[in-house]
Amino acid sequence: MTHALTPAVSVIIPTYNDASRLRYCLQALATQTLSRDSFEVIVVDNGSTDDTSAVLEEFPWVHAAREERPGSYAARNRGLELARGDLLAFTDSDCIPEPDWLECALAHMQAHPEHARIAGRITVFFRDPDRPTGVELYEAMHAFPQERYAAQGFGATANMVTRRSVFEAVGPFDEALMSGGDNEWGRRAMRSGAVIVFADNVSVRHPARRTIGELHRKTMRVHMADWSRTRRASRREWLVLLGRSLRPPARTVWRARRHALMHNRMNWARYALGATMSRYDGAWATLRTRIGSRGR
Repeated sequence: MTHALTPAVSVIIPTYNDASRLRYCLQALATQTLSRDSFEVIVVDNGSTDDTSAVLEEFPWVHAAREERPGSYAARNRGLELARGDLLAFTDSDCIPEPDWLECALAHMQAHPEHARIAGRITVFFRDPDRPTGVELYEAMHAFPQERYAAQGFGATANMVTRRSVFEAVGPFDEALMSGGDNEWGRRAMRSGAVIVFADNVSVRHPARRTIGELHRKTMRVHMADWSRTRRASRREWLVLLGRSLRPPARTVWRARRHALMHNRMNWARYALGATMSRYDGAWATLRTRIGSRGR
């Protein structure tokens, strides 16, 4: 596809066996308030075996690429090689950008040349808003604290916008990481002096994980990404880490009671169950990464 103009923004989306949710993501990008000639969309298929290619054919204006090296950061790096915009906007195939996502991001960066990066809001939504599961409630409360991440120097790549010059200065994502690569890259960028801010109006929506099985897969992915540090920890450090993981989340549950989501006792009870399951699932993951092999 030939473009007459160089786009101001390049949107980079890695995907793997997520065809149905990718369709919703691209439909949201098709209705952006920013004019179509001002942005390009690059979807990098990371070896999918589902109907991803068929979905991409529904959106001929999308630049489709493929990356066989496993891992979302390898896929994002492939997208970086193809991107032409001065601004790079990252999201995931399971996210639904708000209609003004790109317009707000571009306006912010034009108004604040001193800002090199944006960590945008990620709003978690439920499959059934009237009856969220305990895991969904836990996800909504804790899954994507982007404002806190920005204060620590990084942003989750589910919604991160950066100037191309930052990647030129600090290099691409670490492809060896299966999780946490946004944190690692963000801290490199922070050390280079690239300012990051939280932008509430640069927003995408993300479906909450619904079951303990889905949450467990995320927990194991995060812990396995930190496998080397866990294995290198001394016996005392590891026991302290495990001990913290085994403490009941009583304080967390008590503080949550005033949140708007806890408008009835049933939601609070579901949240308490979700928080407890998450805490002990984390303890199990800590134990496995200490005594098991990385491959298993």
